Amino acid sequence: MKDEKSLLNIYIKMISSNEIEKNKSQEKLVSDLEALKKKLENSFELKKTKTRKMFSKFFSKKASEEKTGVYIYGGVGIGKSMLMDLFFNLLDIQGKKRIHFHEFMKQLHQLIKIARENNIRDPIKSVASDYIKDIQVLCLDEMQITDVADAMIVGRVFEEFLRKKLIIITTSNRHPKDLYKDGLNRKL
Repeated sequence: MKDEKSLLNIYIKMISSNEIEKNKSQEKLVSDLEALKKKLENSFELKKTKTRKMFSKFFSKKASEEKTGVYIYGGVGIGKSMLMDLFFNLLDIQGKKRIHFHEFMKQLHQLIKIARENNIRDPIKSVASDYIKDIQVLCLDEMQITDVADAMIVGRVFEEFLRKKLIIITTSNRHPKDLYKDGLNRKL
């Protein structure tokens, strides 16, 4: 039964059945996602028994570095979303969410508007905190930032997500340094 929940085994079966072609970059990503999956599932299982902290340190070069997620980037059609979805579908925890980045931003804008109408003191922080109250892993597909409002919101929202130890897996066609490239106040 455990083989059925192994990303690596499913990936290898997909190659053998000619659903996809063998790819070294994908193999490395699958290996990393498999390790992350095991760590998360073990951490949540341990939390249930209250024998350890919810998140352990993983994928770190130094013990002091805590993994906060995976940013998967590359050209169109190379399997980024497929592999993130495979990870998401096999991840055996309750607190997970998968959403397209455009829909995620649309929801955030709506929630922030409502928070402002309700005179919430820090609407972005409040919305970010509420958004993940029952989520430990968030998978965002096709992250892309094209305007200054989204750039400012994403910065604040992700600060709160990381402060609350949310694990974020995201796909993008752009290198992290190229998100909102040449945009107004890019350095912020």
